[in-house]
Amino acid sequence: MRQSYGIDASWASSVVATGGNTGTITTIDMPLDGQSTVSGSRVFSVDLQPIFVINGKIPSFRDLSSGVSGADVQQLQDFLVSKRYLGTTFTRTRFDNATNTAVSKWAKDAGFSYDGTLPRWRVIYVPDLPKVLVPLESLRVGAQISQGQELLQGPVADPVFSFRVLPENVSKITPGLKVVIDTSGEQWSGRVSRLENTAGDVSETVAILEPEQGQASICGGECSRAVKLGDKTVLPGIIELIPEQTGVQIPTAAVRTDANNKTFVFISDGVRRDITLKVSDQGKSIVEGINVGNRVLLGDASEEQTP
Repeated sequence: MRQSYGIDASWASSVVATGGNTGTITTIDMPLDGQSTVSGSRVFSVDLQPIFVINGKIPSFRDLSSGVSGADVQQLQDFLVSKRYLGTTFTRTRFDNATNTAVSKWAKDAGFSYDGTLPRWRVIYVPDLPKVLVPLESLRVGAQISQGQELLQGPVADPVFSFRVLPENVSKITPGLKVVIDTSGEQWSGRVSRLENTAGDVSETVAILEPEQGQASICGGECSRAVKLGDKTVLPGIIELIPEQTGVQIPTAAVRTDANNKTFVFISDGVRRDITLKVSDQGKSIVEGINVGNRVLLGDASEEQTP
């Protein structure tokens, strides 16, 4: 038995980057359609000077040039190695001649001028790239920005999927129930993790979803295709209130239980047949142990019914 529900998808975000200079936003170059931003991407420009994001946890806090050493130099070198601008012969954590040459090659390919010093504002370091990045409202063409201003936001974790449970179905929505979410032609699947009462309204019940067993995420790497970062989205979904079963359907009134808690039915000749009860709902049961065409006795032995 299946039922359609609207699945609420909420994708929380937090600020992941601040600006390193003051000026006017002249272009927005980052993807705005939900695609992931990769390390080395140009994201916007200030006073026509391009700004790039690079994978790293240490914020850009100083200009980098020959002789400078530190962990911030190392994360720049890691980027240059990943893009094959820097080979294996260089002094790790130190801005040496090899690093200087590598930055010069990158600058030429990326389209910005380089005079031996990489200004702190040229690069924004963001951890765990590639991932979806979204500009804050303040980041728009023509806007004035200042040093240290919050500019980019990224996901805190995967989206949270949930749905409001109809009052008549609260007893039927149990942990483990499968939920299929439709995302314009493709499907994501999850399962009910737990039920919660809505804050401020104990009469409203919400089911929180989790990935199916063996999966790390409900939406995997495709979250941004249907869910907007920092916002809420409603997606069509199907809940399997009762998982599909195979067997013979009979009236639930024909099912009996003995002192040993074994289920059975009486067929029309009065012979007992032990059965396996697979599922019951709305007065009907799916069982194994009898054949289609057997006439079963209902609770009142005078009544018969053929499955």
